[in-house]
Amino acid sequence: MSYRIIFTGGGSGGHILPLVGIIKEVQKLSPSSQLLYVGTKGDIAGSLLPTDINYKAIYSGKLRRYFSLQNFTDILKLLYGVVEAIKIIRDFKPHIIFSKGGYGSIPVGISAYLFKIPLITHESDATLGLANKILVRLKAKLLLGFPLQAYTTLPALQGDYAGIPLNPYAIEGGDTDGFSLKEKWGISLQLPVVLIVGGSQGASAINNIVKESLPVLTKDYFVIHITGRRDFSVFKDLSLTNYRSFPYIKENFSQLLSLSDVVVSRAGATALAEIGYWKKPAVIIPLPNSANNHQWLNALFLSKKSACILKKQSELTQEQLLSAIKEALKRKEELSKNIASLFLPDAALRIANFLLDYLKRR
Repeated sequence: MSYRIIFTGGGSGGHILPLVGIIKEVQKLSPSSQLLYVGTKGDIAGSLLPTDINYKAIYSGKLRRYFSLQNFTDILKLLYGVVEAIKIIRDFKPHIIFSKGGYGSIPVGISAYLFKIPLITHESDATLGLANKILVRLKAKLLLGFPLQAYTTLPALQGDYAGIPLNPYAIEGGDTDGFSLKEKWGISLQLPVVLIVGGSQGASAINNIVKESLPVLTKDYFVIHITGRRDFSVFKDLSLTNYRSFPYIKENFSQLLSLSDVVVSRAGATALAEIGYWKKPAVIIPLPNSANNHQWLNALFLSKKSACILKKQSELTQEQLLSAIKEALKRKEELSKNIASLFLPDAALRIANFLLDYLKRR
């Protein structure tokens, strides 16, 4: 049976790349189905999506929980985005729409409600984002990324646990032992490898502490530092032994994850699931001002399960960072086992099967 499916969601790589994983699984299970990704104008989807995925961009407005003059213009963008989404839906005639949340999903979600098209939305974080709260009110079926015990309030408690779909670039092409990849990347086999990554947008606060710590860090570890494009100019010309920096890694990210011994990361849900997939001990530094405090809640859930070393950015010092990395290595077996147990490595396949089974039952 051939279906027409729209995928939507946007804003950051954490929304977009997991959708790529689901789309690839649907393409395998139902090769004749027509798939369309509807993203947001100005986001990074165009640079992240494989070329074989059909893509359209529409306007959308950010959903802020505070006063800003931009709220007025974003309301207009949102309304115009609804008009654009209606046109796309009329032309494409989807059987179902799958959303990954984020402000980019709202126009398509509203249009799905107006046309009475089945809408399924996925929440990766340990608390529901505002976009998904809105979509659930529009009769969306809710799938959850964390185990149900991570959620404490409605409507999350009415959702179904599906796991966090993984970024395919973070799992394909890696090496379970990492030795051959270390040789490929020119990395010392004698030193533990610390991978420091701040998400698709980078993390300046973490980068500042890392810069202070590098003279000490690189004595005991080989440091791979993904700085984000904004801060890369600060690090690209550093002449240090046992140190390599990159602005952003796409296709080969799985290789860096698999060869690392410790990961220092933000607490985006997708990043945590990737760390869990590769069973890596991690030092997690949540973004302090993340929407709905979701990064803190994600990391806190893991910390309570002894699945990571949790550090507050506001309290982070050079000494604390060094101590946390040392502790993560010391507790490597425990942390690796626990973080792996909290995530489903085949979540993208599960969700793809859920979508297709849902359509078969209709």
